[in-house]
Amino acid sequence: MTELRTVLIVDDSDDDLEVFQRLLNVDPSIRRIQTAGTGDDGIEAYQADRPDCVLLDYNLPGRNGIEVLRRLKALDRFATIIITTGQGDERIAADAIKMGAADYVAKNQITSDMLRRSITRSIDSSVMQQRMAEQLEEQRLFLNTLIHDASAPLRQIRTFASQLVADIRAGDYDEVLDQGVAIAKAATRVQNLIDTLRSYALLDKPVIFETVAMTDAVEAAMSNLADKIEERGVLVDCRELPLIEGHRPQLIQLFQNLISNATKYSRSEEPTISISACQSDKTSDSWVFEVRDNGIGIPPDRLSYVFEPFKRLWGQDDFEGTGLGLAICKKIVERHGGQIWCDSDGQQGTCFRFSLVSKTADRYSNVVKASPQIEQSSKRRLSMTDQQLYP
Repeated sequence: MTELRTVLIVDDSDDDLEVFQRLLNVDPSIRRIQTAGTGDDGIEAYQADRPDCVLLDYNLPGRNGIEVLRRLKALDRFATIIITTGQGDERIAADAIKMGAADYVAKNQITSDMLRRSITRSIDSSVMQQRMAEQLEEQRLFLNTLIHDASAPLRQIRTFASQLVADIRAGDYDEVLDQGVAIAKAATRVQNLIDTLRSYALLDKPVIFETVAMTDAVEAAMSNLADKIEERGVLVDCRELPLIEGHRPQLIQLFQNLISNATKYSRSEEPTISISACQSDKTSDSWVFEVRDNGIGIPPDRLSYVFEPFKRLWGQDDFEGTGLGLAICKKIVERHGGQIWCDSDGQQGTCFRFSLVSKTADRYSNVVKASPQIEQSSKRRLSMTDQQLYP
């Protein structure tokens, strides 16, 4: 299914606006058409709605098209902007492309097919540029995180190993066991960091969707976290969950990260996690899942960046982590066409919600029921495919 798009036309000519609207109205991929008669109005309209593509007239009152283009690119360097003008002009075209325009079209030569191809090609190019920029930024963050987070445990390993050798040479074996345990813990921290980075990187690989019983995904996630859940005495209350079209290993990882997060960030003597789902008010084929805990909560001023990669809410001395757990959740949900968000007052726990949309809405009528508390006997191990993808 073609993704629906919004197009903003910035042009001071009513006749030209009418022509563009007529050409765009025959394109089924266009969801909404907006118009603006001046450059300032166009900038304001872009800021308010962030359309997928802008058709920007070169000759505008007040600001010309190049000035508006420069302003829009300052607002959003990945904005998809096509410069239009009454007559073809190679100099204007060159200046526009140099300033970041995705394409240039002459009004006296344009057709509906030509406009559709230009919009599609321009949007695809902008999306590709944005993805490449995001990947480069992720690679930079990966490298910085690996260098920063691995340095401390590696220094500890070197220090403990040197002390271990010295103790053995001196025949002082009382501290040897403690040194060995310390080395093992430091090595585990490095391995956990590498595993987490690997899991995050694997989310970009192509996957095949299938029907997934979300209750089974919760059970598999709990099976992987059985030791932590038992150690903390965590009570997980899982209500009725639907079937979803998705990638089972990733959906297991999603629940695993959220449950692990709730378990780790809790100082309660009786940590509790409630998992439920309900149909969205927006569309009949969309479900909103909720994972609620009674942990320490998230300060309101930190909610805006809680899903950003490598953003830690707490220091390593308080809670260990890579700052990737919730970023992985976000990437998984977005790969499934949904959104994830959270609410917390910073005192009485956190509620994570995410939406998932099924390719076949009527499959949601087949709801899988789970007992209020998933018992140890109902747990099952991940398949070999799951284990290979998410160690």
